[in-house]
Amino acid sequence: MTRLSRLLAVFVCSFTAACTVGDVTDGQPGGGRSTDDPATEPGAPGTPGVPTPPGQTGISLSNPAAVSTKLGTTIEIPIAVSAAGVAGNIALTATGVPAGWTASVVPASVSGTEATEVHLVVQVPTNATASAYQLGVSASGSGASQAVVAPVTVQNQLDLSIASGGVHSFSGVVYVKAGAQLLIKNNDTVNHQVHASAPLQHQGSPMAPGGTYTQTPGGAGQVTVYCHIHGQGSGALNIIVQ
Repeated sequence: MTRLSRLLAVFVCSFTAACTVGDVTDGQPGGGRSTDDPATEPGAPGTPGVPTPPGQTGISLSNPAAVSTKLGTTIEIPIAVSAAGVAGNIALTATGVPAGWTASVVPASVSGTEATEVHLVVQVPTNATASAYQLGVSASGSGASQAVVAPVTVQNQLDLSIASGGVHSFSGVVYVKAGAQLLIKNNDTVNHQVHASAPLQHQGSPMAPGGTYTQTPGGAGQVTVYCHIHGQGSGALNIIVQ
């Protein structure tokens, strides 16, 4: 065998080995799939946060940012909705809503191919359990569907206030869990003083404008709270600690 023949033989063997090793060869017996196969690519149509490409059918929802809030609050979480090839309206519903909470999507339906911003509106009860929750939004229409998770963390604090103008916000009934922090802030321009009894404590001195009254009831009970300076007739709040 000439020197040239030996070199050609080595080249052919090396090339053959390179073509049959691995699972990424296109159409080879190794069972691999081409790397440009759409099924293996990230961001496939319908993936949360990825717009549906032109010419393809699907619904896309943006991934909402995580939200941290307190007891007794109302929050609005924006979410972008877009669609392609979906005839008629896209229905939107809130998911993962804990018992006792109120949540809805506003508006409840959208149409068209242009991206539209909707809001997941959530009302957190005053006696909710402080924790991390996985709420979300589900969208469906013309056989297509999509869903995203909206993380919401609730802090163990309930904020109340005395409004400017001497209007006491003390009215009605408020339920809280034992161990939750209750904060009352004086947003008025004059002094106020919180009158309370067990399981809360009476405020020892007047609260100047901008001042706060903070209590963390350790056990269950019921108490009527009002302004010690201006009297119960100016407004009273019945707090029930569970």
